[in-house]
Amino acid sequence: MTMIGIGDLAQSFVLRRANVEAKSEAQRLGQELSTGVTSDPGTHLRGDYRLFAALERQLGLVEAQAASAGAAAGFATVQQTALGRVSDQLDAMVAGRGALPLSPDPGQVALASRDSASRFAAMADALGTTFADRSVFAGDTPDTPALASAADMMTALRGAVAGLTDPAAIASAVTQWFTAPAGGFETLGYLGSDNPRSPVPLGDERIGLDLRADDPALRMAMASAALGALASDPALGLSPDTAHALVRRAGEDALAAQGEVTQLRANLGVVEARLEDATARLASERSASELARQQLLEADPFETAVQLEATRTRLESLYAVTARLSRLSLAERL
Repeated sequence: MTMIGIGDLAQSFVLRRANVEAKSEAQRLGQELSTGVTSDPGTHLRGDYRLFAALERQLGLVEAQAASAGAAAGFATVQQTALGRVSDQLDAMVAGRGALPLSPDPGQVALASRDSASRFAAMADALGTTFADRSVFAGDTPDTPALASAADMMTALRGAVAGLTDPAAIASAVTQWFTAPAGGFETLGYLGSDNPRSPVPLGDERIGLDLRADDPALRMAMASAALGALASDPALGLSPDTAHALVRRAGEDALAAQGEVTQLRANLGVVEARLEDATARLASERSASELARQQLLEADPFETAVQLEATRTRLESLYAVTARLSRLSLAERL
């Protein structure tokens, strides 16, 4: 019987290749044993990727919704902080009204009027807040500012009350400027959109963040501060009695607006709670999807350990054969 052998060099290559394959197999099995996940999903799933693809799709969808919920929660937090600043200005105006004397005191009235002007500017600045370079109170046009500057609005208000001397008439004119349809505030003050932001879709629910700077409660708050600011405006030249009456009226209006702004903050708090619940729900869904995916690709630790031991034995045998063949020589044979 004729036998065909291989040369020494070819034999060396065969043994080297077998060693590399055994080492690679041992490394793969060791990784599977330590991670508990198969390194060959195709073979493990027998080529059926349908369930795996569905889990991957579900996980991607949940992660996208979680990102949206996180962004919406940040947006709502910024809005809540801005409303808090508006509320703080109203609180200060109400406290200032209580400190005013009952009879006109030009110095005290001027001080209160200047304070109202700074409160109005602070409100306008708060409602012009941006989040990630996008206006948070401008409706569905976040690329535009929500409000004109406080200085521009005060200029327009001076024109609206010019020539008026009666406190009630001045207060009415300021209120009309802020609240009348197509009035000064809507045409000059508010620069955002009349349409709310689109709701945030989070699975089966949609959460709206539709608060805008033209909300009636915020108009009322700004009107109270603007009225107090006009009381001692040099351009109007109002009498001490009129200025005193306007500052007191501004404090009363601020007190009324305070409750409305508090209600806005409470409503926004409800939205924040819904976003928090949605975030927790999505985190739970993500964990469940990741666990299902891991279980689908889970490697049997017992079978893996048996294969690893068999591979180790094979590798040791190859080392032994290689060592013995390396000692074969004519000198040893003789």
